[in-house]
Amino acid sequence: MKRRKLKIDVQKVPKSYRAYLELLASKGEVVAIPDEVDWYLEIGAILRHACETESPMPLFSKVKGAPGFRAAEMGPTVSRVPGKRWQRLALMLGLPDDAQLLEIQDAFLDAIGQEPHPPVMVDPATAPCKQNKWVGDQVDMTKIPAPILHDGDGGRYFQTAGAIMVRTPPGEPVPEDAYTVDKDAWTNWSFSRAMIAGSRPQNNPTPKPPHVSSVGVPHGNGPHYSKNNIVGLWLPFQHNGMIYNMWTAQGKDCPFVIALGVPLRSPCCFLRRRQLGMMNTTMLRRSLATASRW
Repeated sequence: MKRRKLKIDVQKVPKSYRAYLELLASKGEVVAIPDEVDWYLEIGAILRHACETESPMPLFSKVKGAPGFRAAEMGPTVSRVPGKRWQRLALMLGLPDDAQLLEIQDAFLDAIGQEPHPPVMVDPATAPCKQNKWVGDQVDMTKIPAPILHDGDGGRYFQTAGAIMVRTPPGEPVPEDAYTVDKDAWTNWSFSRAMIAGSRPQNNPTPKPPHVSSVGVPHGNGPHYSKNNIVGLWLPFQHNGMIYNMWTAQGKDCPFVIALGVPLRSPCCFLRRRQLGMMNTTMLRRSLATASRW
């Protein structure tokens, strides 16, 4: 097949993770699982099997201990549809569903080489992210279907495909290569993992069910998970770690935001040629292939 030059169509990019799921479902790329599944290993096993067999993406409607929430994988795994092996990745980026991997790579490299679009500002009082709120004692992250996917995992993954945002404190210089609409501060977006904080008994490094109730009370030999604390990797030589150190140097806590359910193209927006220099296309190709095979 001749390699085409494709352009990312911003108007066709799903505006949220939910919209992306609906788009995949319209293509027959989602299978609903109404039966209750366990966040401890069972979700991970089903997702792994679906990936290895190139099956439609499982959508779990009932997760143990997480009433009212659904769960699914990140999405861009490979498809068994003839001629559309990479359609889940292509649709995520607003490309034709028959786009091939190298065409997706070319379109992506072209897009990150362009000047960024200014953000659309919304009214903080009516922003969609504030439609549902947990405040104070209402906060209980163990009610979210955060899974242990593999028996070697250190804990329950709360953040996998969301966006972590942290802003420099007043008075700190803005990096020269930073894109910002505010000349007095810089808001950094990043893509990294975070887990619900918890403890694991020393004599039982791998928890066995029964593990933990929906309110964080330990059962049996299982660990205890916090309702309102998470842990993640913020290294001092990375931007989020640098900004964290700016706040602590002023004797202040570092405010941050984790946005879940964002468009899956958001992690791609964190990569910009201006900040990274000339991107290694071989590395990008491998990254896309790895992400699509999970």
